[in-house]
Amino acid sequence: MTYSRTGFLCLIVCVLRCLYEFGFKARLHHIVVLGAIGAIVLRLTLPIIVATVLPQVIQPDPREIYVTLTANCNLRCLGCRYGRDFMPGAQLPWPILNGLLEDCSALGIRNVRLYGGEPLLHKDLPRIVERAVNLGLSPWLTTNGILLKDKIDALYSAGLRSISIGFYGTGKEYNQYVQRQEQYRKLEQSVEYVRNRYGMNVDLVLGWVLMRPIFGEHFSPLCVRSLDDADTSGSPVVSVCG
Repeated sequence: MTYSRTGFLCLIVCVLRCLYEFGFKARLHHIVVLGAIGAIVLRLTLPIIVATVLPQVIQPDPREIYVTLTANCNLRCLGCRYGRDFMPGAQLPWPILNGLLEDCSALGIRNVRLYGGEPLLHKDLPRIVERAVNLGLSPWLTTNGILLKDKIDALYSAGLRSISIGFYGTGKEYNQYVQRQEQYRKLEQSVEYVRNRYGMNVDLVLGWVLMRPIFGEHFSPLCVRSLDDADTSGSPVVSVCG
């Protein structure tokens, strides 16, 4: 909702007129009502006052950017159209991504989320991560995790330390949701490989949409095992968030 300066001035005049009309002759409850009205007016008009007098106070100050690297995907999730009829085959080329990362650094943006589609399918992903790190940015990868076992070594060498994995259920329920067979086992193998090889140097987060395949009768053995298997400091092997 926006307010013109004319409307703002009219509102102030009305309030002042009411105060003048009632003045000290008003009953106590009238004063209370006027006080409430004044508070509402202030609440509605304060942004206009700040924007007019001190515009620098409400200047945008972005700290995080989400970058869709590719529309390609190796799964066919029921709740997603990537990899099918949504921007099929589209992906950002290296020159555009390099310029984007340089702009982020210059503008003070610090966190860069790399996702898709499936970002692990982008051939320049290690190069993207390395460039981001060299520019002082913090890259954060969002992936389905299926290819992570094959890709993590190059990404870790490039400087990647934060990964979030989409979690869509367990066992056959997971495979049914992503419409690909034997994929849940690959996800387990990827998580196990990353944790065994890099320990707590890689921050892993499982993120999900609340639905029956995740909270069914076989609740997330991957999550339970990961959370129970903590290091000596008590930190979970995999963080879980919904």
